[in-house]
Amino acid sequence: MLKRKSLNWVDVIVLTIIFFGMAIYSSTIHFFTLSEANQVAPPDLNFGSSQNWSGIAMELGALCVAWLYLQYRQFDFKILNFNVNKWTLPKIVLYILLAGSVATAYEIMQQAVLPHWYPPADESTHYSATEHMSQWSISLFLFALLNGFYEELFFIGLLVLIEKKHFPWVILFSLMVRFAFHTYQGLAGAMVITTLGMVFLLLRWKSDELLPFMLAHSFFDVFGLGLPLYLLE
Repeated sequence: MLKRKSLNWVDVIVLTIIFFGMAIYSSTIHFFTLSEANQVAPPDLNFGSSQNWSGIAMELGALCVAWLYLQYRQFDFKILNFNVNKWTLPKIVLYILLAGSVATAYEIMQQAVLPHWYPPADESTHYSATEHMSQWSISLFLFALLNGFYEELFFIGLLVLIEKKHFPWVILFSLMVRFAFHTYQGLAGAMVITTLGMVFLLLRWKSDELLPFMLAHSFFDVFGLGLPLYLLE
């Protein structure tokens, strides 16, 4: 039997629930909790080892469910391009620089135009390079690698396989989903992350190789949104 090489809206909705249903619900609850406390962002966005391991377990479980669903739908997994070649590393670096630069420029503009989305200077947390790296752990690196694979498999790998007539709408949908499960960081952080996602989608037009997107995402999970300019301090 011929395997499916495209997805329809039913597939998109089901996969969205599998991948991010709980994350969207949890993020929304956290966002309203922040609002009720008159906070625009959580005081600390760092996850501990237990949270990293929990995230790894949840994402592995969701990947298994998604695989079973796609198997049921007779999806052709060979259409997903995980090839590694001489351009893989340069693309990773290019995507980090391009997406990071755009996100950094956007955040500077956003902070100037919408300062009320950010906590007052005396309440904001700024980490030096040493302080940032002191929070690195094996669980963080493993979670970052898995999370980069997990999120970009959905956004860059699967969603773009929607039937062509629905493509413009699924792009808008993908940005809304990416925003929705990052609102726990506040509106400012969620918008910066959505900007990163937008850059990835534009780059996806030029290349269907998934690993550079996934590993660039993992880089941002470890080093933070935008370019890690704190390393120059």
